[in-house]
Amino acid sequence: YGLLCRAHWMIHSSKPTSLESKELASVLRFLRKSFPKISAKDANQQKGYDTLRSKAETIQKDLEDWYLTLCDVISFNEKLLGVLKSFCEDLTRFREDNYHLMILFFELFAGYVKLQLAIQRVPAKLRNISVYIICSEITQGRKDQ
Repeated sequence: YGLLCRAHWMIHSSKPTSLESKELASVLRFLRKSFPKISAKDANQQKGYDTLRSKAETIQKDLEDWYLTLCDVISFNEKLLGVLKSFCEDLTRFREDNYHLMILFFELFAGYVKLQLAIQRVPAKLRNISVYIICSEITQGRKDQ
């Protein structure tokens, strides 16, 4: 439930103040539209890139929790889908032999669905991921994949 709490925090938290600058509007729109194929070289051509470059470290710090939460959700999804798939293959055997295990399976599945629905409600997640990756590239000289 930790990831679900973090997803709800992302839904209800306010927009990072470092992204509220009007000078950033053009470059933010470009990054959102070009996701997932983003690079600092392409963003460099956009109006407001110099402002993004000057605020890169602050923006990266503001968006780090968002980015790490989404990375954790992706990692969790990959692991959980394998577990759910293997469990479904043995579903008939578990259904008859172990009622409590079936309850745990459905609780796990319900938690997975809740997490997916919560992540879909996160506002501007593609833009924030894109901006974090570009700011990481600016400050560290490399992309965080």
